[in-house]
Amino acid sequence: MKRILTVACAILSAFLSPSLSHASVSVSLSATSVKVQPGGQTQFTATVNGTTNNVVIWSLTGVNCVGIACGQITSGGLYLAPATAPNPNVVTVTATSLADLSASASAAVIVGTSSDVAVSVSPSTAKILVGQQQQFVAFVSGTTITDVTWKLSGSSCSSSGCGSISQSGLYTAPASLPSSSQVTVQAVSVADPSKSGSATVTIALPVAVSVSPTSAGVVAGKQQQFTATVSNTSNTAVTWSLGGSGCAGSACGTISSGGLYTAPLSVPKPAQVFVTATSVADSTKSATATVTVLPQSAFLPPAPSCSPARISSSPLLSATHRIPP
Repeated sequence: MKRILTVACAILSAFLSPSLSHASVSVSLSATSVKVQPGGQTQFTATVNGTTNNVVIWSLTGVNCVGIACGQITSGGLYLAPATAPNPNVVTVTATSLADLSASASAAVIVGTSSDVAVSVSPSTAKILVGQQQQFVAFVSGTTITDVTWKLSGSSCSSSGCGSISQSGLYTAPASLPSSSQVTVQAVSVADPSKSGSATVTIALPVAVSVSPTSAGVVAGKQQQFTATVSNTSNTAVTWSLGGSGCAGSACGTISSGGLYTAPLSVPKPAQVFVTATSVADSTKSATATVTVLPQSAFLPPAPSCSPARISSSPLLSATHRIPP
């Protein structure tokens, strides 16, 4: 009888030992609630107790999402949120023990809604000359998907008439000025196409300067008025300057802020002086007139002639000639 009881206990222990072992297995997660932005990621760590087999199986579930719509999770517990938040936006992450499939732990992941996504563009305004370029940068927050799609629009232009923009945000203004000079540069979020940021571009013609007269001969010490015309800018101010290969400084003469040129008393060699008007609005734009400084002797009245012919024809001498001896 004693032997029979011993065998029965052994058999019972064999059947019960797995259940007893499984009952001691437990799983816990490093976090029970996490918030992640669409397209973002977060790392979970599973701890398995009661067994030497610490392998877990990760799974995702959601009230209104299945498969990739709930996101993805790697075998190492790295959760990758979907680009668009599910609705409702709570995904359950579960780690199940491979040693005991009845042992598991779960965490709630709150995937941020699309309202968290925001886009801004820098610079927000820019003035660009026709045919020139401007680099724009888009800043995307609320998601790790920071890619944007660039678009152009304008009230009086379409397609290439508004210019062009690269995938990196490099804008090139059109070669000709649209009838309305403003173009809108827009960056649209790839993560949430309903969110975008924009910048306003004003396209302008380049500043142009002209000087009148374009050439003049000025007697040494005399004056000449020059006039500068500046177009394509509201700032029509210019700075005047003088130069020449045969003079420097006051040896070239002087010029007032109003464009009144005074030639030097001595003629430079060579006699050409260059009068230049430079735009204050754009110092790379200027126009030049050429002045030839003339010697004063070239404009003196001729000296009276004392030739014999002029003397003999003098009325005074003719009258004297008729006096009797």
